[in-house]
Amino acid sequence: MNADERGKGIVEAQDLVKVYGDGAEVRALNGLTMTVARGEFVAVMGPSGSGKSTLLHILGALDRPTSGEVWVDGQNLARIRDLDTFRARTVGFVFQLHNLIPTLTARENVEVPMMGQPVSRRERRRRAEELLERVGLRDRMNHLPNQMSGGERQRVAIARALANRPALLLADEPTGNLDSQSGAEIVALMRELNRDLGTTIIVVTHDPSVARRTDRILLMRDGRIVGERRSEEMME
Repeated sequence: MNADERGKGIVEAQDLVKVYGDGAEVRALNGLTMTVARGEFVAVMGPSGSGKSTLLHILGALDRPTSGEVWVDGQNLARIRDLDTFRARTVGFVFQLHNLIPTLTARENVEVPMMGQPVSRRERRRRAEELLERVGLRDRMNHLPNQMSGGERQRVAIARALANRPALLLADEPTGNLDSQSGAEIVALMRELNRDLGTTIIVVTHDPSVARRTDRILLMRDGRIVGERRSEEMME
C-alpha cells in the first residue's frame, strides 16, 4: 500500500493472507483487500469458515497476517511495538460471549479496561456510570453478571468496549446467544452509538436482520471479500 493510498479510511487492509498449519495448510484469508471509512457501520457476512473471525482478529491486532498490510487509525499494525497499548486505546471488542468477570459488578467490569490507563479512580467511576447509563443500565450498575439477563450482560460488554473511547469497535456475532428481541435491542444500541459518538463499527454476523441495520455489508467467501451491498438493498 503506497503513501497515496493510505488515509482513505480508518481501516485499510491490503492483500491479507493468513495461513494456519504446518502440514495441511488452511488459508483463512487469501488476498483480502478492504477499506472502511471513519464513522461507518459495516457488517461482514459469509458462510462458516470464510475467514470472518480471522479478519476481525487481525484488524484488532489480536493476530498477525502471514502476509499483507493492515492500517488502523493511520497506524501500520506491523510497526507497532506495544500492541497491548494500541488495542487498549484504539480498539474495543464485543464477542458473542460477553466474558464479564463474574465477581465484579457491572460498573466494575466497565472500569477494568481503564485501570491500565492514566485515569484516576474517580474518573474511572464517572466514565463507567456514564456509559452504563447510555446503554440503558442506570439501575443495574451494582448488579453482578449472574443477576442480569443475557441482553443486559451484552450491554455491559458494549459499555466496557467503549471505556477508553476507541476509534474502532469490533463485534463478533454480538447477538448470537440472544433471543430475537434482545438481539434487536443490541443492534439498535450499536446503531445509536455509531450515530451519536461517531464510533466506527465492524460487526461479523450470520443474521440478515443485524446486517440490515448497518450502512454497508461486505460479503466474504474463501478468505476474500467477494462483493458488497448497501443495507437498503437488503431491506428490499
